[in-house]
Amino acid sequence: MNPNMNVARPIEVTRERLAEMFEYSPTSGELRWKARSPSDFDNAAFAKSWNARYAGKLAGSKLHKKSGTSYVQVAAIGRNLKAHRLIWLLVHGEIDDSLVIDHINGDGLDNRLCNLRLVTQADNARNKALSSRSRSGVVGVYWNSAEKKWHARVQVNGVRKSIGQYDRIEDAKAARKLHQAEQDYHNLHGLTREARSNF
Repeated sequence: MNPNMNVARPIEVTRERLAEMFEYSPTSGELRWKARSPSDFDNAAFAKSWNARYAGKLAGSKLHKKSGTSYVQVAAIGRNLKAHRLIWLLVHGEIDDSLVIDHINGDGLDNRLCNLRLVTQADNARNKALSSRSRSGVVGVYWNSAEKKWHARVQVNGVRKSIGQYDRIEDAKAARKLHQAEQDYHNLHGLTREARSNF
């Protein structure tokens, strides 16, 4: 394993225990608390109070990051955990801590099973929405005002690499799209958030 690879902190709980705690709907993506056994609590009164407040309710809260991404975070087993990683473990029984969960349509709050895939960081980067600030309309194509050229570039393991610079935007776009085809980018890569939300 690459020592510089991002590795998620392991979720040290069994699939069976998660199944006791949560109910998950693959079609809606909703994760809900199940009623808990009194043996999970210090006393029966606390168990009754917890179940009255949480049982059957949506688990977790929405966390919005400065980068613009959002996801559901759940306080469980003494930690704050990403709901999508809990869901993957609940459904599949295991999760590779060196991999990430890609929300295919780019909506980190959409935890439907069909919208989740376990991928490398590199594959996750090959499924990116087009920024609303893009002037070119294509991810990785931008105008360099100093050189008066259109540049096409990619980002590999956090490092930007140039594909080339062009007088015409059409040529820069074509170079970037050819690179995407050769490197097996996801077919939703480069679409706007609105277009991706229809997935």
